[in-house]
Amino acid sequence: MDIKIRKARSNDLLDMQKISREVIKENYTCFMGEAAVNEFINSGMADGYIAEMIKCTTLILLDDKIAGMCACKENLIDLLMVDNKFHRQGVGTKLINHVTKNLFEKYDEIRLESFEENKKANLFYDKNDWECVEIRFDEVFGINKCYYRKLKINM
Repeated sequence: MDIKIRKARSNDLLDMQKISREVIKENYTCFMGEAAVNEFINSGMADGYIAEMIKCTTLILLDDKIAGMCACKENLIDLLMVDNKFHRQGVGTKLINHVTKNLFEKYDEIRLESFEENKKANLFYDKNDWECVEIRFDEVFGINKCYYRKLKINM
């Protein structure tokens, strides 16, 4: 299998949005509820966010098909998603390692946020040596979020 990591391009947008909707539906319904997930997707907010972040998104491709994406705002990993078909195959680890390596060229600390109830994601971050430094209620989503960090010295 041919693996490539590159910056997202405008012609990737529709595939990225499709993956985002599928990942959200499959992985967020269990803790956010079907109604909230459907509202987020059907409102266009999920697609709009992917479009807004495309210029700061890195993709991982398997045999030239998008398998995952990671969007950053300065030292914040604001989005990390792997196509459901590629979960638990090392794709997310390859992508986040690539992105953190590049971010550590500019920053001494990298941050990310995850819903506390997103157990799969949080296990992934724990496995990849991220430290949850705070759990706080998120007013927008109405649930707790874990605030993670990774320090350059941990690399």
